[in-house]
Amino acid sequence: MQLRGQVYKPVVELEARPVQGLACTRGEQSGQRWWGLYEQLCGTPENFFRNCFVWNICPLAFFHASGRNITPAELKGPAKTRIQQVCNEYLKTALDLFNPTIVVSVGRYTEDRVKALVKQNLLDPNRVQLSCMPHPSPRSLNNTNWLEKARQWLVDHGVMPYLQS
Repeated sequence: MQLRGQVYKPVVELEARPVQGLACTRGEQSGQRWWGLYEQLCGTPENFFRNCFVWNICPLAFFHASGRNITPAELKGPAKTRIQQVCNEYLKTALDLFNPTIVVSVGRYTEDRVKALVKQNLLDPNRVQLSCMPHPSPRSLNNTNWLEKARQWLVDHGVMPYLQS
């Protein structure tokens, strides 16, 4: 991605998961699969971002005291409700700003958040094509051969022409 910049540490940092910013060498399998696919298809970030953008539905990280990642889908009660409200507003703002013609949800959690916007009449499904791509996480069910399945999904859903330069 050729990212540059400085990442500041939070006031309270979890000892089991120190914030290293862009100096972090820890790999994240979903991200490696995701960006690896688009690097193969597009070659450069410029080619990818010519027609596409990626919006993380929840740009926050939640961790168990042990350092294990907690996904937004795993949150419970009022915390989950509030996080979903904030993330829905955040997504709605992005969609209004970028005005896409295609919205590709990556995984069912994100698809559910997009459907919530449609249900609340905050996103017109007649204005945008809505599709859900399988999530690259190794924790997802039926996720063997994700790369091949993802390539075929992009073809089947008419996204591939936007990725090829």
